[in-house]
Amino acid sequence: LACAQAGFEEAGLGPGEEEALAQIDELPAPFPALAGFLRQLAAGEVPAVPPGGLPEELGGWLEGLVVEIRKASSAQ
Repeated sequence: LACAQAGFEEAGLGPGEEEALAQIDELPAPFPALAGFLRQLAAGEVPAVPPGGLPEELGGWLEGLVVEIRKASSAQ
């Protein structure tokens, strides 16, 4: 959520969030793709879909997050 909030509010990530993403990058696949997805959100970009290979519940949650971000962005 911190990544989505940073992108939506154009606030950027703090050092703690950057460190967490760096740690996710070190994990085996598909987690580096997840870190890239989260970085896109933090940059204010809305990725088309979450990366493949994630556990179903996490992928579904991220997909729902993207839908809500799109709704909020179009309402502005």
